[in-house]
Amino acid sequence: MNAAKTGRSALLAALNAAAAEGVVFQASDLDFAAPVASTNPNREVEVTYTATPDSLFEGSAVAFYDRLDLTAWFAAAGIDTVEMLQGDTTVGDLVAKLNTRFDLGFNADDFDLAAAIEVGSDSIVLEALPGSFAFKGQLLVSLVVDKLPLTEAVVNPELGGLQIEIVDSEAQA
Repeated sequence: MNAAKTGRSALLAALNAAAAEGVVFQASDLDFAAPVASTNPNREVEVTYTATPDSLFEGSAVAFYDRLDLTAWFAAAGIDTVEMLQGDTTVGDLVAKLNTRFDLGFNADDFDLAAAIEVGSDSIVLEALPGSFAFKGQLLVSLVVDKLPLTEAVVNPELGGLQIEIVDSEAQA
């Protein structure tokens, strides 16, 4: 699991992006209450965040934002179908493999990790929990029996030229 890609870390990054110049929140600076329906008509959820006792901040505040729709989020990344091998018995096992494959940080805030996967199922719908900080909706995961042979995965083995992008880090400064 990529801890930098959890719902809480995405929320922290959004708060840092909206913070006053020179203010940078660390994960240890804030505690988050569960997200609830927003009182702001322009945003879907709101979350109360509170300064921890050891942080340089004090008090509580409310942030308003929209969560990511799981299906649309994967589709926007060019992933219309999520396929994983059959064999996992719990959502937690499957989510751990999704995290590894896609370098994500799904956790118990996002899905019921203890939920069972029916043996022999050819798919499962992962439904975001209402208290998920970053996600809403559902993600259909197809559970396949066999791995795809590489000879079928690469349609044309005669490759074109290789391409590697060069970025001049000094020119972008």
